[in-house]
Amino acid sequence: MNLKIRKVLGKMSQLINNGWSGCQRCGIIWGFTHPHITNYTHSDGCFPLCESCWKDLTPEERLPFYRNLYTKWGTLSLDWKKIEAAVLDGK
Repeated sequence: MNLKIRKVLGKMSQLINNGWSGCQRCGIIWGFTHPHITNYTHSDGCFPLCESCWKDLTPEERLPFYRNLYTKWGTLSLDWKKIEAAVLDGK
């Protein structure tokens, strides 16, 4: 499904379930799409992108979405270098 259609679906899904988080690229909320979980340690992971958007992007193109999520979390307990390395490694 192309990105324009996914963005329209993202807006519709947000109207149905306002307040849920979702993919940072297409906007479809997690109740309607599958997140791509990137494990950056053996027990920690994050998912700013849905599986479809993750597949559409190169690791370098994915990185800003992970950086945005990291910044939103605003926690110093996370190691950006580990997240960055996992993203660039294609995880």
